[in-house]
Amino acid sequence: MDENIAQHMRDRPAERVWLVWDAAPQHDFDGVALAAGLRPLGDCWIEIDADRAEQVLAHVLRTGLAYSDEHMPEHRARRLAREFIRSCGTDETRYATNTKGLPGSHLASWMPATDYTIDGGIVILGTSRSACYWVADED
Repeated sequence: MDENIAQHMRDRPAERVWLVWDAAPQHDFDGVALAAGLRPLGDCWIEIDADRAEQVLAHVLRTGLAYSDEHMPEHRARRLAREFIRSCGTDETRYATNTKGLPGSHLASWMPATDYTIDGGIVILGTSRSACYWVADED
């Protein structure tokens, strides 16, 4: 992954941002979470497809989880999300998140992976690498 893209993702305002892009693939979503310093969610991971993963990630990059404030323009968030998702390959790649809705949405329920008030992101299991982008905010 391009370092410029990684830096833009790290610079997203939040209480905390986790960005892990590992050359060694993990065996399950909990392994990626633990490598990132997040709480494993076991059966509570919600597996999603690549398009949904890109949508969730773009939303997390663009929008504050606690107050839905805009942190970056939509076109930049979509570009960063697309590049991050594609950097892990597409063949047999799996994606998961912790919410059925969009993170931070008032209609969403989620399983927290941190001790912060609200958190969300995506975890990726690829055949050649694993990755995680996670954001936590306080209310």
